[in-house]
Amino acid sequence: MVDVTPFLPWHVLSVAARAAELDRLGEEDQNPDALVRAARLYALAIRIADDIEHRVATPFTRHDLARVRDELRDLATDTAAAEPRAPADVAAEPRFRMTRAFREIVVRIEQRVMAGNGDGEPHADRRAGA
Repeated sequence: MVDVTPFLPWHVLSVAARAAELDRLGEEDQNPDALVRAARLYALAIRIADDIEHRVATPFTRHDLARVRDELRDLATDTAAAEPRAPADVAAEPRFRMTRAFREIVVRIEQRVMAGNGDGEPHADRRAGA
């Protein structure tokens, strides 16, 4: 059995912050792709909150994992492009924290996928809402 590390409230906040940023950018630029990404991240934030509060929810899937990895890749690219030139420059600090949160989320979703029985069904403990 795989040990499953719990999600923390700051993971939800990081996903929601990124979703809000994409939502704002999508509205400003009238970019439907950014709005779709924001909606998917909002949905992921809700699923993580469900996991934290032990509410019965659909188990995490490999599709969720791919979605977070894609967003992490985009975040890493954005962070590298906005990398501070001086160590004292803290303008990019929130983005570094967000990138760290997304990396942790990837690990936690991987653990939940591995804890499943391989056919998309949640582990018995998860089905019971425990």
